[in-house]
Amino acid sequence: MYAAEFRWRAIVLHYAYSVPCDQVGRIFGVSGRTVSRWYLQFKQNGHVDSGKQPKKSRHNAEMLSFVSDYVSGNPCFYVEELQEELRQRFGHNVKGVSATSGSW
Repeated sequence: MYAAEFRWRAIVLHYAYSVPCDQVGRIFGVSGRTVSRWYLQFKQNGHVDSGKQPKKSRHNAEMLSFVSDYVSGNPCFYVEELQEELRQRFGHNVKGVSATSGSW
């Protein structure tokens, strides 16, 4: 596993200075294929972090926005009150929203 800064330096050489991936690999002591993968990942994801994809929320943006607004407007609320509001607004089958699940 290589640090993001290390990957970034390799990508800059290839992307900004048009140094071939094989040559960049020799400079940094990795294979040219590795530099190619890092560059492809950078083009696809816009970052050079490890291959982990950002987690996707299990709830839609509308629900997350509602919860954020509710918490801002009601700083002293009970979880049960929020759960009831969510049920009324988004239906009775809201999955993954409970006081014990720890997920919103």
